[in-house]
Amino acid sequence: MDAPDADVAELDRGLAFIRTVNRRLGGTRAVLAHMEPWLAAWPASQPLTVLDVATGSADIPLALAYRAKSLGRKARIMALDMHATTLQFARRHIGHDHPIQLLRGDATRLPFADNSVDFVISSLFFHHLTTPQATGALKEMVRVVRHGLIVSDLVRSRWAMVAIQMLTLFSPRLHRHDARVSVAKGWTKDEVLSMASSAGASYARYHPRRFARFTLAGLAAPIGGD
Repeated sequence: MDAPDADVAELDRGLAFIRTVNRRLGGTRAVLAHMEPWLAAWPASQPLTVLDVATGSADIPLALAYRAKSLGRKARIMALDMHATTLQFARRHIGHDHPIQLLRGDATRLPFADNSVDFVISSLFFHHLTTPQATGALKEMVRVVRHGLIVSDLVRSRWAMVAIQMLTLFSPRLHRHDARVSVAKGWTKDEVLSMASSAGASYARYHPRRFARFTLAGLAAPIGGD
C-alpha cells in the first residue's frame, strides 16, 4: 500500500479496510480518548490546529473535526500523506466541501516550523517504519508540536498475533495477510518508550489499548500555557 506504484484498486480496498478497523476495533477511539479532554480544556474563543501525519483516508481527522465542532471548538485540521493517490482517496472520503486541508509531505521532514501546530497525531503509520525512521518521524512531530502529541499503533506480541489471526479469520486473503504482517512489524512497550526518549518525547506516556493497539500520548506544554 505504501509504494508509489501501488495498484490503485488494491490501495482503495486497503484504505477501506483500515477505515473499518479504525471504526470497529477502536483505532479512532484510541486517538479521540486523548484528544477529547484536551479539546474540552481548550479556550472556546481560541482557534486550534491539528496535524495528522500519514493520514491515509483522513478518517480520523474527519472524526476529530466532528468532535471539535460538537464541543464548540474552532479547529483547523491538516492531514498529511506522502502518497498522492492516497490523498485523492482521502478527498473522496471526506468530501470536497469539508474544511480538512490535505497536504502531501514526508513524515521525516514535516513542512512546518518549530512549535507551529497545537496537536500532532499519527495512527497506524509507525509499524511501516524501521526504528531509525520511526524515531526520526517522532522527532519531527516533537519539533513542530506546541501542546499535545498522540501516536497510535500496533503492539507486537504473541498474544497480539493470535488475536489478529482470530479477528481477521473471515477477512479477504490480502487483508488477512496485511493485518498479520502489520502486527509482526508492531512495537513492544520498551521499544516505544525508548523511541520516545530518543525523540525528546519523554513527557508522553504509553497506554495499552484493546485489539493489539497502544497509544503514546502526552502534553508537551499545558493547554492555556502560552
